[in-house]
Amino acid sequence: SIGIRGINIAFVTAHLQAHEGENNYIHRNDMIRRILHAGKFGNTPRNWVDVSLSHHHTFVFGDLNYRLNFSNSSSPRSTNKNLKDVVQKTIRLIEENNFDALNDADE
Repeated sequence: SIGIRGINIAFVTAHLQAHEGENNYIHRNDMIRRILHAGKFGNTPRNWVDVSLSHHHTFVFGDLNYRLNFSNSSSPRSTNKNLKDVVQKTIRLIEENNFDALNDADE
């Protein structure tokens, strides 16, 4: 962590479980919550506080394994059927600067 002009900033790295599907998505979200609440800062165990409570801003980096999902199914996180189609659609949306559509498909 670092303090800049009275603002505390934390940097956390993680490598979360891969694979598509609702259960894996739920597990990734649970792991991020657990990491943020388990990350401790302080000089001694008596003074430790959770990273999620002790900083103004927390940035999480790493291989988080979240997916873009363009599925039309009722579940927002169902499996993408064809990786090639997903990649092509992603590239097209980037070239069109259609970041709203990418955001909508982001887990």
